Amino acid sequence: HKFMPKVHPTEALFLLNLCITYESDQRQNSGEDGNAEKGLSLRSRCVEATKNWKVAFGSSVLSNKRKRSSLNDEYSNLHFPLKVELMEAALVSANIEYEK
Repeated sequence: HKFMPKVHPTEALFLLNLCITYESDQRQNSGEDGNAEKGLSLRSRCVEATKNWKVAFGSSVLSNKRKRSSLNDEYSNLHFPLKVELMEAALVSANIEYEK
């Protein structure tokens, strides 16, 4: 968290895949006192980054095109509950943009 407090949206899917590969796909990291500190895990920072959905997903996930791209592969490899969480964050963000 000290070295990468924010995740750029273009890197979020790649880093989420690393979390899954190395089995660090937890929602929260434990603090020194054993209590979970919300928002410090790489996973939660990546989910936060996907709120900028235009940058994070581009057209690879949200379009009808079936081109195979590395971004599409990165999204396809994610666990289903995580995909739902990402799409929910993106949808809420898009709705906020629409209402402005």
